[in-house]
Amino acid sequence: MMLTGLVDYAGLFPPAGRPMADAVQAYASYRRGRWAWALGRFVVPAVRLDEFDASARSFLPSGEGAIPWRLSALVSGDPAGDLGRIADFNVVHGPGSGAGRAVVDVIEARIGVPGDVTPLRAIVPAGVSLACELPLDGGLDQSLGAIGAAGAVAKARLGGTVADAFPSSAFVAEFLGSCARRRVAFKATAGLHHPVRSVQRLSYEPTSAEARMHGFLNVFIAAALAWDAAVRGEEPDVAGLVRVLDCEDPRAFAFDEGAASWSGRRIPLDVLSDMRRRFALSFGSCSFEEPIDDLRALGWSV
Repeated sequence: MMLTGLVDYAGLFPPAGRPMADAVQAYASYRRGRWAWALGRFVVPAVRLDEFDASARSFLPSGEGAIPWRLSALVSGDPAGDLGRIADFNVVHGPGSGAGRAVVDVIEARIGVPGDVTPLRAIVPAGVSLACELPLDGGLDQSLGAIGAAGAVAKARLGGTVADAFPSSAFVAEFLGSCARRRVAFKATAGLHHPVRSVQRLSYEPTSAEARMHGFLNVFIAAALAWDAAVRGEEPDVAGLVRVLDCEDPRAFAFDEGAASWSGRRIPLDVLSDMRRRFALSFGSCSFEEPIDDLRALGWSV
């Protein structure tokens, strides 16, 4: 449950930056592979849906009972135009279509100020989730208040291709605690290729600069602790969340059939299940293989 559907595939984006045809073929392969249970949505800019359509038709499932590919579409500075493209795409690939089954069921958009959320939510079709990427320069409570009031999802960018793109553990802890307190679900994007916090190269170039990156296990274990506190009516321990996020020792993390643990603190399976269903939804990564390979290298069976 901790990892099921956790990784949204963003192979089109840096540092991988795959061409559409390559990214689609890779995603199709992952869906058939051993670790398909960990794979989430295919992330694509709305303005490239036609290109996705042309590349994916031979891979998309069809026929009665076909399970559609799920997509998360990024909207640009023209949200109305992008939503029109998304609506057309969902019709073309809907039930009974001969074009193969696929559905955009999540829309992601950057917001500049809290006031951007309500008008955006008003034009998003029913049945489609809206994820709003927060600015990292303050105003966290106001932005999360607007996102929560709109029934949207908060999106946090936790890295990038330059060192300055990685927010501090203190900011991430405050974000997780505030989301849990307000019962606002979140997804993360960028910079979470590796399970445990560590120094890594910023790109796949041999001469790439390095930076200390957040680990996806750190982030989601911290999210579980924040969520567990909030649903029990307690204030999330932000200082404690920082300690989880800062941990660089893989031995501090443990998993068994009934719980996940960090430094001896057990988080039962029912808490993890509830957290994944209602709170910590997924993270986007330009690589699906790297997170899986790193888990296996650490000796965790996946």
